[in-house]
Amino acid sequence: MLILMIIGVFSITKSMLDLTIPLYARSLDISVETIGSIGSSFGLGLLIFEPLWGFISEKVTEKKLLLLALSLFSTYSLAYIWAKDFRSLIVLQFIGGMLLSCFGVASRILLTRYSSYQNRGEVAGLWWTMMLLGQILGPVIAGFLSEKRAYEDIFTLVSLMSLLGFLLSLKLEKGSLIKRERESERRAWRLLIRLSFITVLYFFTLGFFRYIFPIYLKEGWMKFSEGIIGIVYAICALIQGLSQIFFGKLSDKVGRRTFIFTGASLASISFLGMVLNYNDILLIPIISLYAIGSGIIVPCLLAIASDLTSRRGGRIMGVYGAMEDLGLFLGPFLTARIYSAFNAHYALILCSLVLLVDGLLAIKILDKEV
Repeated sequence: MLILMIIGVFSITKSMLDLTIPLYARSLDISVETIGSIGSSFGLGLLIFEPLWGFISEKVTEKKLLLLALSLFSTYSLAYIWAKDFRSLIVLQFIGGMLLSCFGVASRILLTRYSSYQNRGEVAGLWWTMMLLGQILGPVIAGFLSEKRAYEDIFTLVSLMSLLGFLLSLKLEKGSLIKRERESERRAWRLLIRLSFITVLYFFTLGFFRYIFPIYLKEGWMKFSEGIIGIVYAICALIQGLSQIFFGKLSDKVGRRTFIFTGASLASISFLGMVLNYNDILLIPIISLYAIGSGIIVPCLLAIASDLTSRRGGRIMGVYGAMEDLGLFLGPFLTARIYSAFNAHYALILCSLVLLVDGLLAIKILDKEV
């Protein structure tokens, strides 16, 4: 229960920054293309450091990693108060990616410790749901604060909440390092490579949804305010959280490969629907379809990675996390340029096609027993 509280608190702080940074950058007259680069620098920090934290996790307990990540995140959040140009934001986002990768590896290894093969999908769903709990509250808080208060107040609140997460982490048990079992090294890494392709493609679309889509909601035909955008993302997070709990548990009994295909297909239809729709009332159900698809995909991906981590050690989780990060790096970087060169619809169509390929790959390359 304590680790779930810590994950929830951290997720609120991270989600507040996720929504605030692109809007804050836009208020500084930074272009959409440059904002895409800022978002990609966050993914680059994740990509570079996640394998490193995975290796370190085999030498240091996850409690120490959590304390390190949360203490530094509290200080890092305050630095945005003095960031007034795109160079500063790029550097800070890179540091943020480094800190999130540390927290992500440590908390996911805790997931592996407290679960077994029989309930790993359910526990993976809970992990993602606690992350999404923050994405329900974080955007709403950040959206309304950005309308009523200065952006600096948001950064200060994020810092204080990170400090709360640090204090809660002090009460965690020390734990012990995961022992690596002897099994076919080649088979484990072969499955991880296959999983990596599917992971990169899904998180490519998530990078667009996190960093570029809020700008489309604000500047596109709907002209939503920051507060309304926060509510939209909160609704999606709630739907995705409920989906993760249900489908994560069901995947323990049915298998994960077919669920990944189904989730990717639903998310693909959602992005295509956004291109065709010009009705405010229909927009939320269409976006919610992406949330349901994501709620099916992410616990399945994490459960497969956790199965491998329980046998081969933390470096597996580090590499898997890096594949998530590669997608988060490429997504904003490429879709922002398409957005700027053409329009948002081309970026939405690209994400729809990427998800369609992702689902087909899951059926083609993952083992049937997965």
